[in-house]
Amino acid sequence: MAPWGNGFALAAVLVAGGAVAADAPTLRPTQLGAFAMFTDLDSIERTGTRAKFRVLQVTETGFTAGGVAYVGGWRWFEVDCSGWTARGMGFASVRADGIEGPVTGGGGEMAKIAPGGIEDEAARVVCEGASPLGVADIRGVDAAVVAGRRWIPTGDAD
Repeated sequence: MAPWGNGFALAAVLVAGGAVAADAPTLRPTQLGAFAMFTDLDSIERTGTRAKFRVLQVTETGFTAGGVAYVGGWRWFEVDCSGWTARGMGFASVRADGIEGPVTGGGGEMAKIAPGGIEDEAARVVCEGASPLGVADIRGVDAAVVAGRRWIPTGDAD
């Protein structure tokens, strides 16, 4: 079953590369550490106080797994802004050649958001319009990969 609701809708999003956001999603720099994390503002789907969205997780330069080069992946989340709870909805890798997916894992229960984690920072973006790193939004996955890979070694978003 797909990470949320209608499996056909999610499959269509993945085949298209991410709904409207496929060609050049608006990505808000959200967290910087071992990975550079960018919340996809174009993926946010709101239902009442809840929102479903994805976050691009950019890896360091030269990241490989099983002999395949990856730039990162999409982490899917659902948050409840009023209850400050969240759950992971799965992960889809993004190879260096641009091939995505499939979405795996996720679908657990909603749980309180722990301070400082990616769920906390991304929820602040989605629920409050925050800009945790204080830098401008980035258009497109390629631009986010370039920026993230520049920022990871220094730990500073410039």
